[in-house]
Amino acid sequence: MFRYLLRGKKSKIKVLIGKNNLLKKENEELKNEIYALKHRKEKIFSIISHDLMGQIATYNNLVEYLLIKLYSEDVEKKYIERTLLQLKESSKTTYNLLENLLYWAKSHLNQIEFNPNEFELREAITSQMKILKLNAENKNISLNTSIDKKIYMITDENMLKTIIRNLLSNAIKFTENNGKIEVLAEKKDNCVTITIKDSGVGISEEKINKILNNFKFSSTSGTNGEDGTGLGLILCIDFIKRLGGDLKISSIINIGSSFSFTIPITKKT
Repeated sequence: MFRYLLRGKKSKIKVLIGKNNLLKKENEELKNEIYALKHRKEKIFSIISHDLMGQIATYNNLVEYLLIKLYSEDVEKKYIERTLLQLKESSKTTYNLLENLLYWAKSHLNQIEFNPNEFELREAITSQMKILKLNAENKNISLNTSIDKKIYMITDENMLKTIIRNLLSNAIKFTENNGKIEVLAEKKDNCVTITIKDSGVGISEEKINKILNNFKFSSTSGTNGEDGTGLGLILCIDFIKRLGGDLKISSIINIGSSFSFTIPITKKT
């Protein structure tokens, strides 16, 4: 009887030890996750503050240059036009940065709700291409589409448009002058695959792995010195997951890159 009770107690102790070890492991994983999140937030705000300061400095320099030209005797219209165009491009960059920051912050605070609605995919994609048409024209980049007609989806249209806009903006940024970009969309079964291909500078395999597996990002200038933080790509990964997909990247240095994701046509929750 005593041996039976002893064996029972030993068995319970083993179970408790096992549960304790499991709790320790989960606690350690949670600590690592919190540390990674904290480090990621610190890195994001560090990059953003640096880039915002850079943009404000650019504004000041351009305005000062414009004022000098306006009050000088040898002022020419072309100088004023060029400076105003630079101010316009700089303000657009700052606006996109703040917009992505707002979306990212709301997403991580669970303040962005998933709001599905029915819409036509081709129209949603081309609307974002029109927004960025001037950016592409400034670098003489051709924008082409190959999208199946009349693909209707039920998912969060605003999230999808944000993904398209950021991936397309990224492609323009890292494509040389006179390059080309193509947006593809293909329906298969109850899913659609959207791909943005460019003839840009390409991404190394190491950097692709960091982007997809560790959410690494950095402030990288484009082929014409365009500013950026990498926050847009992080936002894309977050939103693609919320739409039920995963981002895939393939690239060849100096040949081009392809960003592709497959999401369900109908995702109501």
